[in-house]
Amino acid sequence: STSHALSNNKNELIESTDNMEPNLGYNGEGNTCICCGINEAKELLGGSTNPIKAVIVMSDGEANVQCPQQGTGNEKQDAILASQQLKAEFVGVSVYTIGFFEGEDTTSYDEQTLIDIAGGPENYSRADASTLSEIYSQFAEDIQTYTETVEVIQDEEEWNKLIVRFYNDDGDDCEVEIPSTEVPFKPPKIGETIGYNIPLCIEDPTFLRVFFVLPDNKEKLLTEKCLVPGSDQCE
Repeated sequence: STSHALSNNKNELIESTDNMEPNLGYNGEGNTCICCGINEAKELLGGSTNPIKAVIVMSDGEANVQCPQQGTGNEKQDAILASQQLKAEFVGVSVYTIGFFEGEDTTSYDEQTLIDIAGGPENYSRADASTLSEIYSQFAEDIQTYTETVEVIQDEEEWNKLIVRFYNDDGDDCEVEIPSTEVPFKPPKIGETIGYNIPLCIEDPTFLRVFFVLPDNKEKLLTEKCLVPGSDQCE
């Protein structure tokens, strides 16, 4: 096997790691096949209907195994290209990277390649055993935020806030209020494209609507969007 589902079972995870295929670079014998891991993540994401998609790449070494799927002839470039291809296929996916080290040795991994895989330093971190849990917690918090980009279809001179309503196929719904001071535009203009982060308030959302709330508390629809094509809410 080359992967294991998320689990808190330490012994099971250790056994799965020990049994991973050595020819793909998944072992403790000096092979670091970063492109292999990213390609595996791409396959796993392809089977997910969750609109929130993220990959965390952690390495304590330098990429030294090539991947035929990328075929650049260079291990590091294969890893970077694998990340770029993943992002191209899953628009909005977040890729985080961690350079792991022990003791005083912070040079055991290739920092620049990890930064390039993440798409920039903002999604890259350095960690040892004492800081790893904190970094993963921060990534988890970031991942639970939905980033929405919409085109404005209503002009309003004054408005107090946005309301984002999420819906899923289980019949659940919830809403998140975003004050105008937290949205980087005012007033919105027709045709503008805006982006903002929305904390998720529901599991497995499939559809959303965004509304302006005007000073008289009336709501006007800004946009609506299908998050999971083919879902009941999108019909």
